[in-house]
Amino acid sequence: KFLPTRPFRNDTLACLTEIGSLSQANYNHVFQNIFTTLIRNLMQTLPPETNIAAAYETAQEYDCLYIQGLSLFFSGFFSAHLELLEKVENHKDTLSAMMYLVNISMVDDKEIFKICLEYWNKFASDLYRTECAPRGMGGSNVLNLGMSFANSNSPRKTLYSNV
Repeated sequence: KFLPTRPFRNDTLACLTEIGSLSQANYNHVFQNIFTTLIRNLMQTLPPETNIAAAYETAQEYDCLYIQGLSLFFSGFFSAHLELLEKVENHKDTLSAMMYLVNISMVDDKEIFKICLEYWNKFASDLYRTECAPRGMGGSNVLNLGMSFANSNSPRKTLYSNV
């Protein structure tokens, strides 16, 4: 309700960041609703084709804080709820949000860069661990003989291939 209203935008986003960083499985429907609503509002106030890095360079301080707030929201929300967001019904919004975070990552600001870098490191590590790491074929094999690697056409790798 308050996110599209400019005077309340940063404070609303800060509250949503705190709420979205919580991890309570029994509230997944609430988290999904928060995420979907935020993405839909964001697409209205900051169209996906916006060059966020260029806009940041000429933006007022309030708008720069909004971009930083978005980096905090996305990194926190993805860290806490990526599994929920990877469900088929959320793919479109998840990919849109990931592309926003990619664009925010290009902003020339040390703090925003650190926030984004921390998340991308976690994301890449998790994706590698779950999709690319060797998987043993029964029992413990000290020399890792007989290892197979995950299917290169896994659903997660396919989902994030454009990111």
